[in-house]
Amino acid sequence: MTFSLVPNWLRIALLALSLLSFLPQLRHTIYRKNGTGISICYILFNLFSATEQFSMAFYFVVEHIGNPTAFCHDPVTTGDWLNFAQTAIVAVLWLVLFTVCLLLPSNHAIASKIFALLVYIAFLYISIIPLYEDYMHPPRKGREFGANLWFGIHAWLITKVVLGLSIVAIYCQAKEIRSRPWERALSRVGITVQAVVFSLVAVSWVLRVEYPWGEMSLSWESLLRWYYLVGWAPVFNAVFALGQAVLLAVVWRSGRVGGRVCKGETEPLLRA
Repeated sequence: MTFSLVPNWLRIALLALSLLSFLPQLRHTIYRKNGTGISICYILFNLFSATEQFSMAFYFVVEHIGNPTAFCHDPVTTGDWLNFAQTAIVAVLWLVLFTVCLLLPSNHAIASKIFALLVYIAFLYISIIPLYEDYMHPPRKGREFGANLWFGIHAWLITKVVLGLSIVAIYCQAKEIRSRPWERALSRVGITVQAVVFSLVAVSWVLRVEYPWGEMSLSWESLLRWYYLVGWAPVFNAVFALGQAVLLAVVWRSGRVGGRVCKGETEPLLRA
């Protein structure tokens, strides 16, 4: 049963808005020429999330093994490719921001940056690289088993771990903001727009993917099956949107506190 209420023009619009939502932060960071105040864990863990979503979409849309009954249609439609493009562009944008933060000077040690880079490379070897290598090889016996094994491990384990890290990323960046309120490392416009845009993206993911809704129920088993097959997409995006909203609140509160601190520190000099 097909249940997709998101037209292609709306998918394109959300894709464009997702792209635009990253530009204020990229511009702000490059203009500052400094990555101080941005947690490496915040960038790295969100990059994990984006890469995992891209990998899962790659499995369903590009690998397209067997006759899938979830996430995409058979044959793959334009809407399915737009869904894949949504995950791809977000992954690329997080990778660009990650690269910028690694290259710019910051309060983080070089060793920490190198370690973060190595950890991400290792993550690539358990996420998209195995799928890409499998896709590039000609069809062979056992290919479907290997790809489905990959999906089983990721659906049952890796997505849960990465989702947990996405939540930890919020705490890491909030802690960084509170410890350095004067840095103003995050673009307020950027995180505000992302909180709104990715809330819309999260809602759209519920309606833009193929799923046998006729078999859906409110039982725990049915909800888990939904999450493993398609639910990871709206959940990941909802967590990110909520996280950006939380960080926006932290930024505003820390900005007021930081302003009072700076004023208190300069008053004696002004009197002198």
